[in-house]
Amino acid sequence: MDEDGNTYERLGQDINKANERMVEFLISSTKIVDNLEESKLIIDEIMSSKATVSVDCEGVNLGDRRSGKVTLVQVGVVEGLQAKAYLFDVQVEPKLAKELERLLESEDILKVRWAYAICQSLSSIDYANLSYF
Repeated sequence: MDEDGNTYERLGQDINKANERMVEFLISSTKIVDNLEESKLIIDEIMSSKATVSVDCEGVNLGDRRSGKVTLVQVGVVEGLQAKAYLFDVQVEPKLAKELERLLESEDILKVRWAYAICQSLSSIDYANLSYF
């Protein structure tokens, strides 16, 4: 503690500033994608960069193959010190699934997949209602 007793207060302020900078970074490096044309451009860019991508899926009842539904596919890309996250909203635009299939099935792109049993491949999606894949 310093002479005026404000060490903990200053530490708390420093932590708050660091948290604010982290939130700003996350917001500035994250893009929500719900437009087919935009998704094509983004996926073309990722594929031409040959960057390693991380993939995760969110949805409803993903553990149930019959009633599970993928609603969001997260794709992360890190190149050097630049990180980007893309949130593909396949619930709003189901045709995004076909574009994502092109990326996820590419043998030229190394993929790190979370919940692999749930998010194996977009090739088994029922495109009519985006069932569990």
